[in-house]
Amino acid sequence: MTEHVKHFPELRFTVVATTGEYDASFLIYNDCEYEHSRDGKRAEVLVCGRVKWDGCSNWWFGDSDRGENCFHGCERKHLLDLGQIMAECWDWTKELCAHWNSEVAE
Repeated sequence: MTEHVKHFPELRFTVVATTGEYDASFLIYNDCEYEHSRDGKRAEVLVCGRVKWDGCSNWWFGDSDRGENCFHGCERKHLLDLGQIMAECWDWTKELCAHWNSEVAE
């Protein structure tokens, strides 16, 4: 197994990938968490996941890939759909929350 690190500054995430012959496992960090870890502190994993050779993937919030509470996607589109529905909920909150502050929330 080989470890790789890739920074996504436009998204403000750093990803550590561990590759096997038929899959890759990922630990996704907020950049600020990852940067602090270089100062001797342990960074907290935001999302961990695994993508197999056939495109199927499992994703967990936090650093535990155990348990039944994972998001499973068989296609890249499924991952995009998850991000989209989270953004739709964020947008909907403008209508639902009586104290929404458009000057602060962007």
